[in-house]
Amino acid sequence: MSPKDKVEPSVEALAQQDQRIEAILGEAYYGDFAEAVEVFFKYLQKHLQLPCEVHGIKHFDWEERYAFDGDSPKEYARLKKTRPSYTDAFEILEIERSLNLEWMVFGEEDIAVHVRRKSDGKTFDLGLSELEVVDKTSPNHQLVADYAGWFVNNCW
Repeated sequence: MSPKDKVEPSVEALAQQDQRIEAILGEAYYGDFAEAVEVFFKYLQKHLQLPCEVHGIKHFDWEERYAFDGDSPKEYARLKKTRPSYTDAFEILEIERSLNLEWMVFGEEDIAVHVRRKSDGKTFDLGLSELEVVDKTSPNHQLVADYAGWFVNNCW
């Protein structure tokens, strides 16, 4: 399944996800957002199995104009050589709370991940909330999906 082929979760699946997140966050679930991100980060440090293959959930910010406005496909192809693309396969090398924020949509609010692009070895720092684990059978898949869903729904 590609990032474009998303299926909306059922109400039951969302309720189960919410229960898993509340179990991870404990009292932080009801408190300050930044504190909750920190609790989630510490949990991920202990439980996320690295390295872990991921790709973007949707277009990264810099790609939007090429995807939706129909700007130059040649320019897009050229830029993809030096910029991360949601279509790239990456390997998460480590997670941190603050890295180079150039490619992170939510900046320092998000958990930063240091990734290596599998095709050419280039490294980038991306926001974990923008990524999805490729192996759907991996425990990492559920963990990252739970974080991304919670983060995006609560960061506003």
